[in-house]
Amino acid sequence: MLHKIASRSPILALKTNYVESNFYTAIYELDSANSQVFHTVLQSSVKDIIGQRMQRDVRLLADGRLWLSGIGLKERVSLIWLKID
Repeated sequence: MLHKIASRSPILALKTNYVESNFYTAIYELDSANSQVFHTVLQSSVKDIIGQRMQRDVRLLADGRLWLSGIGLKERVSLIWLKID
């Protein structure tokens, strides 16, 4: 079952010797049966990825944080999200 979630999130991608930030909004689809999240970029500071659908592997960590990993702008990126009340 896929669940759609609208969100804003930063992706950090390593580029040579510094970090380039990509700030974007996207629609997220959760495929819980396969531990994956797909997101389609709606707006982005990197114009070339607008409209692209990207896949991330996802795991819920023991402390409640969410671990996501997948191919970013240039290479594999891993993110850890923490819910803020």
